[in-house]
Amino acid sequence: MGYGQNAISITRDELYEQVWAAPMVKVAAGYGVSDVALGKLCKRLNVPKPYPGYWAKVASGKRARQTPLPKAKEGDRTVGSLSVRATPSIPKSLNPLHNAQIAFEQANPILCVGTTSTHPLARDVFAAFAKARAGKDGFLASNWKSAPSIRISEQTRERALAILNALFEAFVVRGFDLSRASAFKVFTPAGAVEFTLQESVLKVSREPTASEARREADRLEWHERFYGDYAFKPTRYYDQVPSGKLQLRITTDSLTNDWRTWSDSIGRPLQSQLNSFVVGLVKFAENQQIEVDKRNEERLREIERQRQAEERWRLKEQEEARKRQLWNEIENWEKGIRVLRYAIAYERVHGFDEPRSEWMRAYAAELSPLAFERNRK
Repeated sequence: MGYGQNAISITRDELYEQVWAAPMVKVAAGYGVSDVALGKLCKRLNVPKPYPGYWAKVASGKRARQTPLPKAKEGDRTVGSLSVRATPSIPKSLNPLHNAQIAFEQANPILCVGTTSTHPLARDVFAAFAKARAGKDGFLASNWKSAPSIRISEQTRERALAILNALFEAFVVRGFDLSRASAFKVFTPAGAVEFTLQESVLKVSREPTASEARREADRLEWHERFYGDYAFKPTRYYDQVPSGKLQLRITTDSLTNDWRTWSDSIGRPLQSQLNSFVVGLVKFAENQQIEVDKRNEERLREIERQRQAEERWRLKEQEEARKRQLWNEIENWEKGIRVLRYAIAYERVHGFDEPRSEWMRAYAAELSPLAFERNRK
C-alpha cells in the first residue's frame, strides 16, 4: 500500500480482505472517507461487497457465506486509490523534531481498520473492556485495575478500541515506547507525554424526581412569601449521558498554550486525525522541553543577577568598612597629636622624667603611631 500527496493506493486483495473483515462504514472511517466512496472503489476494482444481512448473521453467530474474490481479467485494474483526510495540512514550525514528524506522518498515514493487535498493552485494554457493563451514567466500567482513565460507552467501544489499536501499532512503527499509569504515557523523541481516550458527555434535560419536585415546591412557596409576584426561575435538571463523540486528550500539565484535544467533528471522525495527534504529541513534548530550557536559562540568569547584586553589596560594604576604618584612624591620629602636644607642654613645666609624661606619650602612641611622625617633622 503506497501513499500519494492526497491519495492512498490499495490493491484488490487488500481491499477485499478489509471489506470482509469489518463493515464498510468502519473501513471507510479508517481511511477518512465515506462508505459511498469505498463502495465505488470496490466497483471499479470488481471487489464483491458483503451482501445485506451478512454482518447480522455474523453478529448472531450464524454461518455466513463469503463471496469469493473473482480472478482479475486481462486489462482489469488491480490497484485503486482513495482521496483521504488522514493527514490534514499542518503548518510547519521552527521546531526541527516537529517538522520531521510532520513529514513522516504525511508519508505514513495511520489507518484504523480493526481491533486485532499484538501489542501487549492493546491486548490488556481489549480484555478489560471485552465484558464491561454500562453503569448508571452510561459509561462502561472496566475490570482493569490501575487502568488509564478511559471513558467510553457501549456505542463507542469498538471504535475506541480500534483507535487505540491503530495508535499503539503506529507508536511501534515510529519507535515510540509506551507505558500506562493514570494515563497512557508515550515516549517521543522530544520527550514523554501522557494522554487518554474519552467520550465526551452530553447534558440532556429531564423531569425532576419526586424529592426534587418537593424541594422545588418549597422553594417556590418561600419565593412567593418573600418576593410575591417577582419572576421565579425554576431549577432545570439535567442528566449527563455519553455523547457518542470520542476525543484524544493530552493530560500532561502544560507549560505552553499548545493544542491538547482532538475530537470527533462533522466530516472529521477522530480516527482520521491520528496522524495529526501524533504530530501534536511530538510538538507538545518539544515545546514543553523548549519552555523548560527557557525557564532553566531564566533561572540561571536570575541566579547570576543575584550573585552580581550580592557581589556589588559586598564590595560596597567593604568600601564603607574601609572608610569607617580610615575616619577612625584619622580621629585617633588627631587625638594622638593632641595628647602628644599636651605631653610636650606638660614636660616643659614639670620635666621629662615625670611618670605621667611617659604615660601620656605611650597613650598617644597607642592612639596613633603617626602622631609621632608628624611631631618629628
